[in-house]
Amino acid sequence: MKKAVVLTVALALVFAGGCRKRTRTEVVNEAYDVRFSGVKTAVKVKAEPEQIEKYLLDPHNLVQADRNQKLKLVSGKAFTGKGDKVVLQSEAGGEPLSISLVLLKLEPGKGAELICLFQESILGFYRYQMKKLDDGTKLTLELEVEDENPLVQNSLQKLNLKKLTAELQNDLARQIQVHFDPALQMETIADASEGEPYEKLFQARRVAVWINASPAKVSEYMTSPAFSRVLLEKYNSDYGQAFIQHQPGIYPAGSNFLGAREEYDLALLAYHQDQYSISYLTAKLPSCIRIITAPERNGTRLTLAYMTLPPSAFTAEVANLLTNALQIPRVIERALLDIKAAVEGSG
Repeated sequence: MKKAVVLTVALALVFAGGCRKRTRTEVVNEAYDVRFSGVKTAVKVKAEPEQIEKYLLDPHNLVQADRNQKLKLVSGKAFTGKGDKVVLQSEAGGEPLSISLVLLKLEPGKGAELICLFQESILGFYRYQMKKLDDGTKLTLELEVEDENPLVQNSLQKLNLKKLTAELQNDLARQIQVHFDPALQMETIADASEGEPYEKLFQARRVAVWINASPAKVSEYMTSPAFSRVLLEKYNSDYGQAFIQHQPGIYPAGSNFLGAREEYDLALLAYHQDQYSISYLTAKLPSCIRIITAPERNGTRLTLAYMTLPPSAFTAEVANLLTNALQIPRVIERALLDIKAAVEGSG
């Protein structure tokens, strides 16, 4: 039976507040829902965790596991450390689909977490965990992808990612069992390797303002050292070289925006000049951030959309962070108005 995991307690408070009617001068600040659909598969593999991990971190094995033979490796090699990236391409849906995988966290012999980007716009997460048994290893795989998000709904409607990712994970679970135990037959373990579907529902928020300037001019300012100084001096946030270099990768970042200084990584997943960027912050309150610069009425509609993901554990510190996070929407409003003033004032 499909499980629906609706995460509303505490995190929902971050997105509390009303919506405003869109005008040229006002800031639009509104909440919206994002749904992820995923599959969780648990199997027993007759191998040591280290052997399984080596297999999973080699993208060639993921390509070989695809029974439809529609998956190809475009770039990258075996994952070895944080920030390593692999790009795949699938034609399972009849059209080319790009899939980027970036390693966020690796605990050797225990598990890993990777963030995925489909078609340079749709988010996903891929995780595996291993537990040593007397006669093998329990391997748990999780692969989830955005299934509903108004910001990328047109792309989601064209792609059947829910079906594609479920099939790929089930293929991988079967393939890895047979690889380490050749006596098994792929057909005989098919049913046992079927994963359990689940859903996660998050509330996200988008804050937007109209700017009397072109997207190119807005992007130029937001990737300038001057704007980085404003973020640091006025908002106590340091995103290093991420947006100045505007090249996908993992950058050291930090802030004391939520009451205490915190160092974390900013994973810049996609950057399309004068159009949009997608980032992921590995903070104690992990967040996905989209920045969109869209032409509108001889100017630009600048939108910052963010989604805070649930922490790994609820502690007193996390509770304090959630309370402080109530400030985020208004702080973003002020930051966007600062950008508007700086860009329009520069002539």
